[in-house]
Amino acid sequence: MSDYGKTIKEIRKVYGYTQTQLAKATNIVQQNLSAWENQTLISAYGLPTFRYQHQRINRSRNPARK
Repeated sequence: MSDYGKTIKEIRKVYGYTQTQLAKATNIVQQNLSAWENQTLISAYGLPTFRYQHQRINRSRNPARK
């Protein structure tokens, strides 16, 4: 099984976001984000959007990586 939930949580913590803040920043429903982190939501629906938004946030917080 993939460890995507742990990865999402680690990324969120690195940037200092709460689940609610990250959900809002990535246009993901907070309940889905929580379920992904806890791996209680098997569906990956929305993960591609999350990945894209994470990259956008990363670039905006770290301009040297643009």
